[in-house]
Amino acid sequence: MKRIFAILSLSAFAAAALPLRAATVTDFAKTFTVTVPAGLTDEPLSDFPLLVRLGAGIQGFDYAHFRQNGADILVTDDEGVPLPHELENWDPSGESRLWVQVPSVETGTVVHVYYGTSATVTPVPGMWSGYAGVWHLNETGD
Repeated sequence: MKRIFAILSLSAFAAAALPLRAATVTDFAKTFTVTVPAGLTDEPLSDFPLLVRLGAGIQGFDYAHFRQNGADILVTDDEGVPLPHELENWDPSGESRLWVQVPSVETGTVVHVYYGTSATVTPVPGMWSGYAGVWHLNETGD
């Protein structure tokens, strides 16, 4: 399987390492769940970066409840364990892209996205650990 990912700037790595107070799921006003549909992968994928496209098509999603630039996102697995993530782009008038490092991706894998808090959200480190380079190509398919 071909994998293409994104190059992060050094400032993005530095921001992910900031020591901030961790928010808990009870601090958030809004949440939605993403479930991996059947047919996305032929076999389970370990430590895989999952792309979540944020926008009006997601039930329970509303840009109006986010802090500026999506700084208040917490992503967990189905057991409530926080997962590393990177917000590739933020477009409150369209689609934003959120990458989540999921321990295992297969049909039925669930991640929960929490947002809408005044608490400081501590980024979980390790989104792109182990990668020599990662590229977001942002192709339109045209």
